[in-house]
Amino acid sequence: MQIQKTVFISYRRKNMYMARAVYDDLHKRGYDVYLDIETGESGDFSQTILQQIDARAHFLLILTPSALERCTHPDDWLRREIEYAMERQRNIIPLRFENFKFEEVQHFMVSDRLKLLPSYNSVKVDDEYFEAAMDRLRSPNFLNRPIELVLHPASPAVKQAAAEAEAQVAAAPEVTPEQQEAERLFESGYRKSRLLGDYTEAIADLTRVIELRPDDAEAYHWRGLARFNIGDHEGIFSDLKTALHLNLDDLRAPIIRSMIAKQEGDLDLALFEAEIGVHQNPNDSEAFHRRGYVRDEKGDFDGAIADYTEAIRLNPKFGLAYNNRGIARRKKGDIDRAIADYTEAIHLNPQFVMAYYNRGLAFEKKGDKTRAIADYKAALRINPHHISARKGLDRVKKSK
Repeated sequence: MQIQKTVFISYRRKNMYMARAVYDDLHKRGYDVYLDIETGESGDFSQTILQQIDARAHFLLILTPSALERCTHPDDWLRREIEYAMERQRNIIPLRFENFKFEEVQHFMVSDRLKLLPSYNSVKVDDEYFEAAMDRLRSPNFLNRPIELVLHPASPAVKQAAAEAEAQVAAAPEVTPEQQEAERLFESGYRKSRLLGDYTEAIADLTRVIELRPDDAEAYHWRGLARFNIGDHEGIFSDLKTALHLNLDDLRAPIIRSMIAKQEGDLDLALFEAEIGVHQNPNDSEAFHRRGYVRDEKGDFDGAIADYTEAIRLNPKFGLAYNNRGIARRKKGDIDRAIADYTEAIHLNPQFVMAYYNRGLAFEKKGDKTRAIADYKAALRINPHHISARKGLDRVKKSK
């Protein structure tokens, strides 16, 4: 096998079908491709994976909106694969699937090596033009480029593992259009909820994912958070409890348990779980945001502001953190800085109903009735059924 035809595919399990599509295209064209679809992350897995990277010239990285989120954790396996491939100077080729943008996920690339990812020559992969993207991948600029590196021979055990992985892929059921659609919709819903703050549209996408994959813990998790963020309390905790029941990973579980405890009125337990979340996720903006929310509920406004500020440092585009920091500042009486926070939240998401409503409240408190009316009207244009904005508008008009 020529060096140029040896490939390792690195991906999140959530993006299995995207990785399978790339594997199938390359495999049928004679490439020696390693794609693990069964192995757990044990010690044996570690040695197998690292030796497979050593034994292959090309390292293909499947990038979707959710792919890099867990890379804030030093022990995350995708992060370890990426950084090891960089260390071993493999030919790294990021495959940017639809809706992936490096600028939206910069806050997940926390290490010096991860920060280098945008500098690699990458291939954009659109659903409608998949074959064209694969043709480009096999061009002289990517897989067909001259390779000058030392490949490290795999041990007999690792060769056997590679053969078994190939057999597993071959024996796996054919990917269905429904599975591909569910994967695409999940990434769309995740991006809208986690990265853009477009919660209503996120709920629509994630509801469709759940219809297609009723056992998808991640879809329940992100739909629950989206519902929480728009104040739709009917299904929030059903979604979050279902996510936990379906074995949501341990790193996210404390954040969800904190939300459930808060809803059940146990603020001490909610803060305890939030503290665990921050300890386990020291580079995760959502963990600090959750603790800030509980601190605010307990009346610790300074602690809440500190947590929201750290969440914003970790994710400068975290519009909800700006909004909630504004709430804490308003409660402290710091109206001008609260208004600045709401304004930034609106700048990040012009459809952010709650930010308009909260800024309207702040202007009303300042006695600026004209701007308060404008913000309440803006909130109602986006959501005509926003009861609090309607009450605020009526209240200010009557007081003029």
